Amino acid sequence: MARRNQFKGICHDLLETFVSRYNDLNGYWALGQYQAYVLDKKLEQLDFDLIGGTKDMDASPFADTITYYRGAVFRLMRANAMADAWMKKASITFKSTGPEQALCATHLTCDLDKVFRHEQLVEVRRHDPLMEYRRGAYGPSNQKGQ
Repeated sequence: MARRNQFKGICHDLLETFVSRYNDLNGYWALGQYQAYVLDKKLEQLDFDLIGGTKDMDASPFADTITYYRGAVFRLMRANAMADAWMKKASITFKSTGPEQALCATHLTCDLDKVFRHEQLVEVRRHDPLMEYRRGAYGPSNQKGQ
């Protein structure tokens, strides 16, 4: 029997795929692109709303990220035999804490208003296509496929 406490594991698993080196966006590591975007635009952080979505983010260069992780939340819930209606809010936050460091966090709120959170500090340089190899057709990529 599924329990809402399983959101704790989903929160962890979602963040692990987000910070993974396999989190590709257009052939490059997604976190490096987020870091460059945040630094270039002088933003404090990026918030990816996985349930409601926002028009600003859907029109952003990271719309594929939002689409992928929206699906990932519900795929993980289904794998745990959890009802979709149990999910009230879900988001991922990317906050640059320095030129080569970021704090990434997942926040899940269930229908009973209990909040689950997991965060991880990661080393991440800003994206520079001149210094990076672009992923070819080989190897896994989080944001491809379902």
